Amino acid sequence: MCYFHCTVTMEDDHKIVSYESLPEAILLKIFMKLSLPDRLQAALSCRQWCNIFTSPAAWTNFHFRFYGRKDTRLLQCIISYGSYLRQVVIELNQFQNVNRVNAVQALLLLAKCSSARLSHLRIICTGENPLFYAGKEFVSALEAVFKQCNSHLVEVDLSKFPMMIDSHTIDVLSQHNPQLERLNIQNNNLVCLVQPECIVRLAQRCRRLRDLRVHKCSLSQDVLLRFLEQQRVGLEHLSLQCRSEEIIASHPQDEKTQLSSELWSRVVSCLPRLRVTLHFDQTCPLVVIPLVMRPEVPCAVLRLETFTIIHDMVLLAAYSYAETLEKLILQAPPSAELECALLEVSHRCSKLRALHVFCPISEHTIDTILREHPCMKASGLYTLRSQAGTDGPWAIFFSS
Repeated sequence: MCYFHCTVTMEDDHKIVSYESLPEAILLKIFMKLSLPDRLQAALSCRQWCNIFTSPAAWTNFHFRFYGRKDTRLLQCIISYGSYLRQVVIELNQFQNVNRVNAVQALLLLAKCSSARLSHLRIICTGENPLFYAGKEFVSALEAVFKQCNSHLVEVDLSKFPMMIDSHTIDVLSQHNPQLERLNIQNNNLVCLVQPECIVRLAQRCRRLRDLRVHKCSLSQDVLLRFLEQQRVGLEHLSLQCRSEEIIASHPQDEKTQLSSELWSRVVSCLPRLRVTLHFDQTCPLVVIPLVMRPEVPCAVLRLETFTIIHDMVLLAAYSYAETLEKLILQAPPSAELECALLEVSHRCSKLRALHVFCPISEHTIDTILREHPCMKASGLYTLRSQAGTDGPWAIFFSS
C-alpha cells in the first residue's frame, strides 16, 4: 500500500492518507499528463495505479515523441493499447533517420490496428528536412491510416508536417472519413500540390466539415459553392494562407480561382456564422493582397506578415472589417503612416481582442490603443513596443 503525508493545519499534526483513497477520475487525469516512463514508474506504486495504467480510458489520448533511439519503445504502446487510442499526436525531429522510421512505424501500426477508432490525428515535425528528402514513405503511411476500414477521423492537423501533400492524399482522406469536421493542411512546404478540384471533392464527401485551413491556391469558386449546399453542416471557419504561388492562381483571366465580391456576399448570407482567417506571408506578391481582401469577406483574423510597407492594407482592413476583425498580426517596417493606420483599426474595430505588431511604434499610439481596448489590455493579448525587440520576428529586421 502507498502513502503520502499531508498537513492538517487545524489540528497542527500530520495525517497519513492512502493513494488508494484518491478518486479514479483524479488518478486518470494525473496519468494522462505523464510521459510513458513516468507512467511506468507510477504504475509500480500500487495495484490501483497499475490498473489505471492498463485502463482503456488512460490511453484515449497519447502524445508520441520521437527524439532518439530510446523512443522506439513507444511503439509497443500501439501494439498493446492501440485499440483504445482516439486522439493521437506524433511529434518528432525528422532530421534524424531513426525518428522518421519510428514515426512511420507508428502510423503503420495504427493503420493495422483493426479495432482502433482513431478520431484525432496531428503530426508535428520540429526539425529540418534532410536535403532532398520528400517524405514519400511518410505520406504513404499517413494514407494507410486514412484508409483503415474503421477510420472515424473527425480532425486532422498537418500544418506542422513539411512533406509533399498532394491531391491524392487528401482524396484518400475524404473517401474514407466522411465524418471529418476539421482539417488543417497549411504546412510550410514550398509548393502546394493540392488542387481546387480535390477540395471540391472533399467538400462533397465530408458533409460535416466546419473548419477548413488551406492554402489560397487550393480554393476556388466551386469549393465555396459546395459549402452552400443543403443538408450539410455550415462552415464556421475558413483559413486561407496566401503565398508566392498566388501570382499565378490569382491571374485575372482565371475566373474560377477568383473569389468575387458577389460570391462572398452570397457566402455570408448563407453562412452567417462563418469567420475567415487571411494570412499573407513574406513570399506573397503585394498585388495579390487587395484581390483577396474583399470588403465582403467576414475576416476575423488578419495576418499581414509581409515585412514590407503595408500601411495601405492595414487601413483597408480598418474600413472593410470594422464589424468582424478580432485579431491582427503585423510584421512590417515602422512608419508614421503605419501608426495612423493602426490607430484607425483601433478606432473602428470594436471587436478587436488581440493585436500583435512586430515593429516599434510610439508610446502615444500604444497608450491610445490600450485605452480604447481595455479588455485586450487586461487579457495581455497584445504585442506593442516602442523599441525593437531581439526575439522571434523582431530579430529579422530590427535587431541591432
